[in-house]
Amino acid sequence: MLLNIVLIVVLFIVFIGCTLLIVFKRFLKSEYEFSFYPDDVIKTVKANGYNNYLLQGNPATQEYINEYVLSEKGRKKYFMCEYGKEINSIHYFILAYNSNRKLINVIQVKERRPSSFSRAIKLPRRTKAVNYVIHKKNGFEIECHPISKIKVRKIFAYSLFMSVGLFSLVNALRLSIVLIRGFLFFESYLAQYGTSHFILTGAIAGALFLVLFIMLLIKNRYFTRNRGGFYGKY
Repeated sequence: MLLNIVLIVVLFIVFIGCTLLIVFKRFLKSEYEFSFYPDDVIKTVKANGYNNYLLQGNPATQEYINEYVLSEKGRKKYFMCEYGKEINSIHYFILAYNSNRKLINVIQVKERRPSSFSRAIKLPRRTKAVNYVIHKKNGFEIECHPISKIKVRKIFAYSLFMSVGLFSLVNALRLSIVLIRGFLFFESYLAQYGTSHFILTGAIAGALFLVLFIMLLIKNRYFTRNRGGFYGKY
């Protein structure tokens, strides 16, 4: 009996350990390939209740985006920019940072035959600064995609800990309920059903691992690259 109680405790510990690893390791967090670059504020203008900050971006991107404006009114934040000449289509990413220069969102913008100025693009309310990465101009790649794919080993670890955690929780709860409801029959229950139930829950956990791993691989391939808000039709 004591060994079975120890088994229940071990299963709960494994579940808690897997949960903590999933929560704190953040296996599915995307990685970004660009560091923050502080842009120069050219001037500040107040109009219609908005504080408008005119900034000049990285010199390497000025032939694509000459200048840009950050507008704010209370919690409302917007980005607008002036495009360079001879742009028939443009694909770029706005990287929004908070006051601690921590990246809080990535907004994807695709425009075909744009006018000289972009539309007003809404930013997260905690935005204090932005950078932008010109991915493509007129169909030709300028810079690499700012969001790198999640490593396969991280997806594998996430799927494994999810399935092991579920297996441990289900069996710990099952054995705990049997122990509480039928203390005298606990040993006979384990002798009759214990092995088969462990095999069944193990098979379900294994199937969950495979399905989750494959789905996350597909998502990582096709959807991680388009993370963030989207503006414009392409």
